[in-house]
Amino acid sequence: MAKTDANFVHCPGSQEWSKIENFCKFLQVFHEVTLAFSGSKYPTTNLYFPNVLKIRLLLKDEMVSNDDFLKTMTTRMNLKFDKYWSKFSTIMGIAVIFDPRYKFQVIDWAFKKDFDEFSSYEFTTDGKSELELYLEEPKLSQIGDLNVLEYWKPLQGRFPIVSQMARDILVIPISTVASGSIFSIGGRVLMLIRAH
Repeated sequence: MAKTDANFVHCPGSQEWSKIENFCKFLQVFHEVTLAFSGSKYPTTNLYFPNVLKIRLLLKDEMVSNDDFLKTMTTRMNLKFDKYWSKFSTIMGIAVIFDPRYKFQVIDWAFKKDFDEFSSYEFTTDGKSELELYLEEPKLSQIGDLNVLEYWKPLQGRFPIVSQMARDILVIPISTVASGSIFSIGGRVLMLIRAH
């Protein structure tokens, strides 16, 4: 290594390797979330809250870590996270509700604020709105993949308004840039072309 790196002093010891492994595990969560958000073959808006919550919990866990490096870094990251957490888009909250695996489980407080009026809009014969009927149905398992747009297709007859809202919201991509193009030269060339 000394031949290729002038700053090389010695090989990492077992403690250093342990820290590197912990750091890689920490970064793996961000990698997985980035890949989930960057999908272009499935809806992504409904993935925002569950994945941001995953990052939130990771930061909280690492803030009490025995690894001083991770503890210091995640404490700083958490300050930034808190700053932006309160500025989420309501659409992201609505989208997760239309995912039958989560409904209100992840953000029960975000939906009520903007949709109280909608809840009472379309009533069925038993006095419940389409939205209330959908929310009363049991959640689906979070294990495995689910294309939420495909989930709503057969429900159009039963929940015409709610299924239309779900389709309108779920087609909004969480990211307009695929993760591979973020770091590629082609992405920069494309951005230059778009800028002109």
